[in-house]
Amino acid sequence: MNDPKNSLSRAEKYRNQPVRGALFVLGASFMFAMLGALVKTISPSLSNEMMVFFRNLFALLFILPWIGLSRPHGGFKTGCFSLHLLRSSAGLGAMYCFFHAIAHLQLSEAFLLSATSPLFIPLIAYVWMHEPVTRNVRRAIIIGFIGIVFILKPGFGIFQPEMFVALTAGILVALAMVTIRRMSAMEPAVRIVFYFTVISILISAVPLLWSWKSIQPEIWWVLILIGFLAVKDDRLREAYSSEESQALASIAAQRNLAKNTSSLTKSVERLSSGLRINRAADDAAGAG
Repeated sequence: MNDPKNSLSRAEKYRNQPVRGALFVLGASFMFAMLGALVKTISPSLSNEMMVFFRNLFALLFILPWIGLSRPHGGFKTGCFSLHLLRSSAGLGAMYCFFHAIAHLQLSEAFLLSATSPLFIPLIAYVWMHEPVTRNVRRAIIIGFIGIVFILKPGFGIFQPEMFVALTAGILVALAMVTIRRMSAMEPAVRIVFYFTVISILISAVPLLWSWKSIQPEIWWVLILIGFLAVKDDRLREAYSSEESQALASIAAQRNLAKNTSSLTKSVERLSSGLRINRAADDAAGAG
């Protein structure tokens, strides 16, 4: 049985490591960006529902060795299934929104709006867990929301509804990460990842009943790589669960990552466009 005093001291220890928390958020966001670039590449050839399902399926296959080696105390029996269900629902909803936004927006816009979760994490943590929000963090949040307004560009005749879908992904990611933190004193990371992956597979399998279609052979390796990156992303997010949820450093790191990722996403957009053009040319040649 876990000693409550040890759990409390562990939680207090983690709360005093904002830099470590920022690095975890930064790493997870980078994996999220790379995953999004791959999704952008195959989105013209595969439905959103199929991409989400295979992302979760291959992720489960990759984490099975980790599960086998970890052998968490108490196995996979949990006393907080409702929190696992909330975390899985939020994470899966964010996935659907993010993949949809990628398919309909420029990759840089989709990522910037989906990567706004650090702006919402302190707000959710304050309402749900009563964590204080410092003055510096409040200022950073205000600046972040001003940036969102510039990205959305309301009233300029160029607004796209899909932008709100991408923003919703950021909100749902924030809810998922705060839920992870809520469970961190009771659940090891491997158990949280396991429940998220299994619940997500079961839920995302349902839409395949009406959205399934054959997959081109060259798409499979991309789906496998998406599953691998998803595992890295999920593990970093679970590691975040033991860090300071409203650290200013995480917001600054996220903002810097967004700036540095802009050129990367534009390059990937050009690459994915070139791949689609080449594929179209091959199809045309075959048809001839």
